[in-house]
Amino acid sequence: MHELSIVTNVLDTAVSHAKQQHASRLLGVNLRIGEYKEVVDDALQFSFRILADDDEFTNGAKLNVEYVKPSSICSDCGHEWEHDMFHRKCPECGCDWTILVHGSELEISSIEIEEE
Repeated sequence: MHELSIVTNVLDTAVSHAKQQHASRLLGVNLRIGEYKEVVDDALQFSFRILADDDEFTNGAKLNVEYVKPSSICSDCGHEWEHDMFHRKCPECGCDWTILVHGSELEISSIEIEEE
């Protein structure tokens, strides 16, 4: 279950940034996760709840996740399109040489804090 290690790292980073801003507590974390990361949302939310509720600074914090669909750009014709995880062949020219531009993200887009 890699969701637990993801949440551990996300919480460590979010708490560190919140404390740098002199927050009294962390209220929420907003993530962007690409579908290629193959994260199971229920496991992610469960891990967040377990770890966040174990600390007074993060107790009650919410995790909001935006899942990013994969998209690629064709290295031959430059066409960009959204696709599923398995069909990256260019629909315009049929080229197999494509570059994934979205879908592998794993980033904290923002945090919500309570100021002192």
